[in-house]
Amino acid sequence: MTETTFYIFNEDGIFKAQQLEFFCVEFSKRTAFRFRVLEKKDIDLQSTIYKKFVTETLEYTLYDHGYVMKVEGYIKQAMKLLKEIDSILSSDILLFVSPSQRVENLIENKFPRGSAEKEIAEFLDGQFRNREYTLALANS
Repeated sequence: MTETTFYIFNEDGIFKAQQLEFFCVEFSKRTAFRFRVLEKKDIDLQSTIYKKFVTETLEYTLYDHGYVMKVEGYIKQAMKLLKEIDSILSSDILLFVSPSQRVENLIENKFPRGSAEKEIAEFLDGQFRNREYTLALANS
C-alpha cells in the first residue's frame, strides 16, 4: 500500500488553542479508527505537538495553537481520516490541505468541505500532482 503525508491548516486558526482539548475529546468519540493517544508529555514537552492519534498504519498529529494538523499513513485511510475531520469541524471553518508544511491560505490549497470520497481523492491528486489517490480509491 502507498503511503502519504499531508497537512491541514488555516493561518487564521482551525480553532483556538483553548478548544484543542474539546476537539480531541469530540474526535475520539466520533472517529471510526482505534487510535492510541499520545499526549505532549509522552512525546516531548518542548515540542509544538499537542497530541498524536496513532494506529499501526495511520498517524494524526495536532499542533499547539490550533493552526496545523498532520496526517500520515496509507492513502485510503488518510482520505477517510480527512473526511472524518471535515465532518467533525464546523462547516464555516475554511480548511487548506498541502503536501508541504505551510500556514498560508492559498486558494489552490482550499479543501472542498463536505466532499465525497471521490472528490477528496481528486482534490488530493491535484495537490500532489499525481493520480495515486483516485487509483487507491478505485483499487479498494
